Amino acid sequence: MRILRYVQILTLLVSLSFFSCKSHKGAGSKQDDVSYNTRKVYNHHYYEGAKLKAIGDYVAAAREFNLALAEIPNSHEAMYQLANIYFKDKKLDEAIHWAELAVKKNPDYNFWYFGQLAQMYSTAKQYSKSAETFATMVAKEPERKSNYEEAGNQYLNDKKPFEAVKYFEKSISKFGPEESISRKLEALYFDLGQPNEANRIVKKLSDTYPSDIKFLGLLAESYTKANKISEAKSVYLKMLELDATNGYASFGMADIMRREGKNDESFFYLSKGFADKRVSISHKIKVISSYYFLVTKDEKSKKQAFELSQKLLEAHPEDATSYQVYSDMLLAAAMLDESREYMKKGLAIDGKDYRVWQKLFGIDVKLSNNQFLYDDSKLALELFATQPGLFIIHSQAALRIGNYDKAIETAMQGLDISFKADEKIQLYLTLGDAWFEKGNYDKSDEYFEKALEVDQQNASALNDYAYNLFKRNTKLQKAEEMVLKALDLEPNSGSYADTYGCILMATGKLAEAEKWIKKALELEGENAEILEHLGDVYAKQGKNALAIEAYKKALSLEPQNKSISAKLGKLG
Repeated sequence: MRILRYVQILTLLVSLSFFSCKSHKGAGSKQDDVSYNTRKVYNHHYYEGAKLKAIGDYVAAAREFNLALAEIPNSHEAMYQLANIYFKDKKLDEAIHWAELAVKKNPDYNFWYFGQLAQMYSTAKQYSKSAETFATMVAKEPERKSNYEEAGNQYLNDKKPFEAVKYFEKSISKFGPEESISRKLEALYFDLGQPNEANRIVKKLSDTYPSDIKFLGLLAESYTKANKISEAKSVYLKMLELDATNGYASFGMADIMRREGKNDESFFYLSKGFADKRVSISHKIKVISSYYFLVTKDEKSKKQAFELSQKLLEAHPEDATSYQVYSDMLLAAAMLDESREYMKKGLAIDGKDYRVWQKLFGIDVKLSNNQFLYDDSKLALELFATQPGLFIIHSQAALRIGNYDKAIETAMQGLDISFKADEKIQLYLTLGDAWFEKGNYDKSDEYFEKALEVDQQNASALNDYAYNLFKRNTKLQKAEEMVLKALDLEPNSGSYADTYGCILMATGKLAEAEKWIKKALELEGENAEILEHLGDVYAKQGKNALAIEAYKKALSLEPQNKSISAKLGKLG
């Protein structure tokens, strides 16, 4: 009940504030002629309307204010309230109607009436009327500062820049420079092709507040935009005299030095700017992004790129982005282990962006480290349990490290949330491979068939199924038909060419098999698995020296591969 009591007090005060207008000269003189009973009924409806408005019952409140108007038709107070109610209720036409009447019926100027009407015009995108209303308010109340800026803003909305300039200049002339209006004026003068005027406005602001280094920065930027480089340089140097660590001034000087072709001096100032914590990390990232391609250009560029990245880390150690930037720089320099380390540090601070996890997975793949991929995707699954792609990655990683049960479990979970055909196919293929490794060939075939049921033209599914049949040395005719179909769909796939070569080798067509496996190497480049297959076909042809050479090359790419070592041992 206490809250209701507060509402009642508030609405009573609001009501009384409007009734007090009667005491002003000429304010509603016609209302003063009404009878006591009429006034009593009016006050009752007005008070009830104010109370209902305060609790948000706009329909009932409007009804009460209309009843009040029925008693005193010229009540601008009730009209103002109706306008306000309709505006809150998003009934803009009715709101403007009553706001205009409130202004018209009130013989005296009322700031609240005019301000409400101007706001409604602006909301209705009637910018010309809004600007004219604020201009009237400036004339009526020349000492109220806010009216000048509002008038200027509305003339801007109405695409009348010269009128906007007039009111912004009036404000500065009367009240002195102020940042918001000065910056608007500067932008306007630049748009109007008057750079000197733009500079004048910002210099006046800076001169008014000589101890505020921020305004010196605005002045330097204004000079730079007007291509007055020497003036900008002088201002930046003055800023650095006042604050030698000022990053904004350092960035400004770096830009000027770059324009003058003084690259070493430019980098000197750039490095100082990166060390300043006050300069936003987003601004620094825009600058450092140009250094990614320089990492591999030469040692000097590489050193500079890493120096800036290190300073970014030192200035923003709590921001995950600084670690990700450093990781990206390391990745560009092919320093994969270090890149992974810093990417993980960034994710430990903020791991909410799935795209950053995808970058980490990419590093794991480049490292050819399936255990890393398994561990990292496992952590990511705790955060992103609705990402089908993550289930594909984790189940594949589990398959590659030999955790076949986990691969099956994760792939099945992924199928529960996957709706896209390509996602389902990837998960079915993982299941086919996992069941094959567990020795359950019926289950394996079942999932390969499911993948092809989703899309009979999926080249990857056709190839994987065919290669699986080759490894089992079964249904080789079916396998050959599938891989030829895959090659027809994607003729430049080295992986598919290798599968076809293996099937030809299994069916005794060794010369043709050799040709296709060599073609696979041409398409894929040096690949341990394909080189092993080449060694196999050489061995079957009795070309032992060539087989040994192929196996050794394969082993150099995968030193831990026991299969290749065993084959090499037999021939060696």
